[in-house]
Amino acid sequence: MLRGQKSVRGSLTVETILVLPLCLMVLIVFMNFFQLLVLQLQLQNALNQTLQQQALMAGVKEDGEVSYLGAEGEFLLLCEADGVEFDQIEWGVAGLHLLLTEEDSVLQGTLLYRVQLPFLSGWGSQLLCVQQGQSRIWNGISYQESETCTEYAYYTEYGTVYHRYLDCTYLKLSIHSITEEALPSARNRNGSRYTICELCGEEEDTGCFYITEQGDRYHTSLNCSSLTRYIRTIPIEEVSTLGFGECSRCEKRR
Repeated sequence: MLRGQKSVRGSLTVETILVLPLCLMVLIVFMNFFQLLVLQLQLQNALNQTLQQQALMAGVKEDGEVSYLGAEGEFLLLCEADGVEFDQIEWGVAGLHLLLTEEDSVLQGTLLYRVQLPFLSGWGSQLLCVQQGQSRIWNGISYQESETCTEYAYYTEYGTVYHRYLDCTYLKLSIHSITEEALPSARNRNGSRYTICELCGEEEDTGCFYITEQGDRYHTSLNCSSLTRYIRTIPIEEVSTLGFGECSRCEKRR
């Protein structure tokens, strides 16, 4: 009888040893896919908000030309504000690819990235994720000349010039992420190298930096005030009270 009991106990022990790792593996896989679902929901929310903002900016242009400067930077700012964890994405922030296209007054966005599947390795273990969204370009503003029409100028909190156009590239920065390895060879629009930002340069180095086409500094944080534009509006006839000159790009465009 004792021998039979020992046999049953031994059988249960063997089964436990075999089944327990399998249960733990299933649990870890489930947790990973749950984290991936949360990541996709956060990225989709940031994508939708970015499309809405870009569609609004495109809709108020006067010259008929459409450009989407700053879309990637705006998307990353929204992701950071929502606490998105980029660890699951291959190459982290640099592994996100945002593509914008326009068709029939509708702005369409496609987000591409790869994630690593748990317990697997190699190229075949990476899952390609594609997320899409769209927003109709708003064209509700009509520019008409009249005696009662008030023209406005735009300026920033720490700026020294005023702008005639809300879509001026000085107001709508084009922010790009860049890896530490690519930083030494990067050049801005004028062909100059990037140097460290005096405001955010002492923050923790994550291996990913942010640059703009117009600037000459690289930043360690998307929340750096140098990358933020708080735009204020003032009637053009009152702009002299600011003591500002006109933006050179707006003046040339006008």
